[in-house]
Formats: sequence, C-alpha cells, structure tokens
Amino acid sequence: MLDYEIAKEILVFLLLIIPPLLVYIRFWRERDRSMMLISAISIIYIIAAIFTQNLMPFILVLFNIAIMKGRVEFEEYGFSLKGFSFIKGMKYSVFSYFITIVVAIVSISVMAYFGIGQEEQEVVKWMTDLPLEKFWIAVPVAAVFAPVVEEFVFRWFFFERLFKKSIGLIAGAVLSSLIFAFIHFNIQAFPMILWIGMYNCYLIEKKGYWYSVFNHLFFNSVTVAALLMDKI
Repeated sequence: MLDYEIAKEILVFLLLIIPPLLVYIRFWRERDRSMMLISAISIIYIIAAIFTQNLMPFILVLFNIAIMKGRVEFEEYGFSLKGFSFIKGMKYSVFSYFITIVVAIVSISVMAYFGIGQEEQEVVKWMTDLPLEKFWIAVPVAAVFAPVVEEFVFRWFFFERLFKKSIGLIAGAVLSSLIFAFIHFNIQAFPMILWIGMYNCYLIEKKGYWYSVFNHLFFNSVTVAALLMDKI
C-alpha cells in the first residue's frame, strides 16, 4: 500500500509539477541565458513544490503566461483576460455542471448495479477532515491554484501542444482527458472528471484558456462551498 501511495505521488508530481518547469526552461533557452542559473532555479522550484502543493506551479504558470505575452500562442489560446466574458463563462460552466450531475447519476447507478465500491476523492476526504481554521487555507489551493495549473498542464501543454499536433484533435482531447481523470485516482469520480476534461478541451480550443479555467474553478468552488456549509 505504501509503494502504491508513493507511486501515485510521483506520478502526480511528474504530470503537474514538471510541465510548467519545462515550458519555463524552453523560454529561458530561447533567450540564450545561463543554463547553470536555470538549473539552480529548477532545483529550488522542485524542492519548494514538494512542500507547497500547487502554490509553486501556480506561480510558475502565471509567470509563463506573462512571458507568452506578445507571442502568437498568447492570443491563439486565449491567455489574455481582455477577451474573457464573465457572463459567457457562467453560461458554459452552468451547462457543464448540469451535464456533470447527469453523468454522476448515471455512473453511480451503474456502479451500484455492478456492486463497484465507491469512495470520495482523496482531496475531498482531506478537506472534510480539516478543522475550519485550516480549511480556509485549503480553499485557494482547491478552488484557484488547481484549476489554473491543471488547465495549463492538461488542456494547453498536453492537449494543445503535444497530443493535438501528433494524434489529432479528437484523439488528443480523449487521451489528455483520460490522463486527467486517471490521476485523480477515484473510480466514482472518473466519468465526471473525464467529461469535464473533454468539455474543457472544447473550451480552450474554441473559447480560450480562461474559459476552461473558469469552468474548472466553478466546479471546484461548488464542491468547496458544499464542504464549508457542512462544517458550519
């Protein structure tokens, strides 16, 4: 069991922590700067990320987006907040959440029929067990940091930059979403997370990065709000 938990942590680390660093290194090399310095920065980043969860990747993702400004990809993938509409974001997110509920009802019913055990996601368990005073610290981690980092990694880095260019739009969306759902390590939530991943691929492709982030943030915020209400 310990080996399994260690393997999970390593996999999540490689998939979430490393991609923002690789993007930053790419930008650094394009400017022909010291490789010794970027090596030192990388070591500091990795060590800090081990102890700060999503905080360091969140900061590096924002820094990467800032570096992209003026590049073709900045406008191509909607990294500019100027074109973001809160009303449209809400519309897409409410639609997504409605479908998520339908998917959840169907998947839970099917799993119950076949006697498949159902457990809450680890992050939900973790936040449920937190005392209220510490719960507030976890709120930005789940509601803000995670959406910004995960959409950058799974929707932009894996889907747009890697998979779509090598295996095509549909296959790239499916593969990146399967990986996204898999690393949550929860069979009950798998269909819902797969749907969110697929829909967010559509959002970043057609609407822009911040729409996929907003949809992810909306979903996580509803969950966090429900947990908070239960504690109060």
